[in-house]
Amino acid sequence: AFQSKGKKSATELDFIAEVQDARGKVASTVRDAIPLKLDEAKAGEVVRKQLQYDTGFTLAPGKYTLRFVARENGEGKVGTFQAPFTIPDLGSGSMLRLSSVILSNQREPLTNQLAGVKNGKKILSENPLIDSSNQKLVPNVTRVFRPGQNLMVYLELYDPASPSSATPNLASVAASLALYADGKKVLETPAVRANRTDAKRYGTLPLHLQAQLKDLKPGDYICQVNVIDELGRKFAFPRSSLAVVAPPPAQP
Repeated sequence: AFQSKGKKSATELDFIAEVQDARGKVASTVRDAIPLKLDEAKAGEVVRKQLQYDTGFTLAPGKYTLRFVARENGEGKVGTFQAPFTIPDLGSGSMLRLSSVILSNQREPLTNQLAGVKNGKKILSENPLIDSSNQKLVPNVTRVFRPGQNLMVYLELYDPASPSSATPNLASVAASLALYADGKKVLETPAVRANRTDAKRYGTLPLHLQAQLKDLKPGDYICQVNVIDELGRKFAFPRSSLAVVAPPPAQP
């Protein structure tokens, strides 16, 4: 809900998040109060859509619980969310060291951001979802897509094998994307090769994949990423669930 303030429509959103470790001890917190001041036309668009908020924490490996509260100060409406999650110890085991898999269907310039807290240039430069042209990959948090959309997938491989100690920034990794429905493969992309780690983030190899969903029927799917480190002779096949829904009816 927006309130008229002169020629603008305004409201304010409060976000509070707390992360507790397995012993119930607070590991990290964040609180943001974000005012929104928009012209009437833009405010009318926003109330018919959804707002996406993001923040970040730096945590050690372990098991955690996230508790989150959002409050809209105009009418006092409050929403809460709680979920457990695990930060894996990438230094143990012999498997490939992979990040979480991010699914998306859009990129947006940072200039499209409605509001936010003051972030230093260093923080923005370290965000792996922002590319060199200041385009941000917007995570699809609901994992719901429509036929015809472009499914974009991002993940990172840490410490891939290199040809020699003299070339630690070189690698030979192949990655592809596959979708399954009822146990049957319905889509697979050609393999993408990645041969050089990120110059700004030591030992990190970004992997970008995408697939067109134009021929998919509405339903539930399993998205599988196939990652092969050819020099290290290791592989991994992380999976995520997603849904494809029918397109909205055409407007008369």
